[in-house]
Amino acid sequence: MLTKSPKNMTMEENAEWLLNPRSTLDPRIFDSDNKMLPKVRDELLFRANVLKTWCLDKLPGIEVADIVLQGSSASYIWHEFSDLDVKLIVNYDACPLWDAKKGGDKRAFISRCVKAIYSRKISFELEGRFVDIGVIFQPYDFQQTYSILQNKWLIEANTYFWGKADKEKVLAKAKKLILDLENTQGDKFEKINGGYDLEDIEEASRYWDSVLNMKRYPGSFFINKLVCYDERYRKFKNHWKKEKVKFLSF
Repeated sequence: MLTKSPKNMTMEENAEWLLNPRSTLDPRIFDSDNKMLPKVRDELLFRANVLKTWCLDKLPGIEVADIVLQGSSASYIWHEFSDLDVKLIVNYDACPLWDAKKGGDKRAFISRCVKAIYSRKISFELEGRFVDIGVIFQPYDFQQTYSILQNKWLIEANTYFWGKADKEKVLAKAKKLILDLENTQGDKFEKINGGYDLEDIEEASRYWDSVLNMKRYPGSFFINKLVCYDERYRKFKNHWKKEKVKFLSF
């Protein structure tokens, strides 16, 4: 049992609990057969449908293919402070609102619409826990995923990675990644005069993507988690996310 959020723990403390998974899924969300509790499912569907109604239904050509739960709450490394990471999987091929030939990215445009119409206006909790609702454009093929809409596992929760990770190596690689982050991003982060250009922002975005896409392989999953919990990583990422929204605001 954790007595404080992983975001307030040292990297060593996080490594200790991450590499010792729970024996069951979170009983606040799943029953003994690993099926989502009906009340929780109803509550999450209601919240997800608010996003769909307030935002996605206003965008022509957008279809919601599924509504899923991912992240630590859908895994054996849940903890008392875990957010509920709910994603609407969106099919946007028929959306006419952004012409790639004119430059830009349709996914980025849709994401900005979601932020502008929904994210800044409402937030949800479920029994004191933050429900982080957003959109993704394709299901992850490696992350444990429960379909709230279909009420079944798409990728069942497992402990596949745990016997394959060396704690000391994971810690060393995570610390090196944070050091690389400070060395490559620090000078731009402190920029004072003038605004950032798109090249700066896209370079930073590629860095975050490279970290977030590290979850596919034994060991790298835990490196990713340790880096994402680190205060320095969160500070840099939040800064660049704000700069991108500012630069691309409409």
